[in-house]
Amino acid sequence: MTFHQDGRPIMRPVSAFVEGWTIGTIRQDLHVKPRHLRRSLIVGYLWVDLDPPGEAALDGRNGWVQGRAEQI
Repeated sequence: MTFHQDGRPIMRPVSAFVEGWTIGTIRQDLHVKPRHLRRSLIVGYLWVDLDPPGEAALDGRNGWVQGRAEQI
C-alpha cells in the first residue's frame, strides 16, 4: 500500500520477499510505486493466503504490516 498525491491509499499486487526482519519488494521503473514513495515513505503490506481457495479468511494465515520504507 502506498498513497496517492491527495493522501488516499492505493493497494496493488506486488511481489514481496522476507529476509530476517526486512520485507522487500521487487519493482520495475514503469510502476508508480517509486513516485508514491518519493512523496511518502509510509507503506503497508497485506499477505493473503489463497491455499486452499475460499478458506484463507478462516485459517489465520493472513497478515498486515505497516511501516516506513527505504528505497535502495
